[in-house]
Amino acid sequence: MGMLVSSSDLQGLYEKAAAAMMDIIFEKPPSGNGRKINVSLEGSDLTDLLIRWLGEILYLFQGERLIATGVKVDKLSSTMLQATVTVVAFDPFIHEIRHEIKAVTYHQSLVSSDVEGWQARVIFDL
Repeated sequence: MGMLVSSSDLQGLYEKAAAAMMDIIFEKPPSGNGRKINVSLEGSDLTDLLIRWLGEILYLFQGERLIATGVKVDKLSSTMLQATVTVVAFDPFIHEIRHEIKAVTYHQSLVSSDVEGWQARVIFDL
């Protein structure tokens, strides 16, 4: 399964990609005020950075049982991302899973720009 995301700016693209992935995973997008986690990542380019970013959001859910209910990209360059992620604890009685994503893949993944803004394509392993 994959997703296409677009935004007028690069920070918005990374924020929208995280939200779109959560929409794929959950039947109803999780919401709520939770605690904030600071995330810092490095990558070799924008596409690698996006894969690592989404992988970190996925790890929070799979490894820590925390659901990202909001993200704010604070700093972003072609090789570095710093963000604040708002998370709530996963509750299987409240949060219904639609699709279980096993991994964010590099297969056909791409971050690009044109005169209209930024686009990203990401493929997931289900």
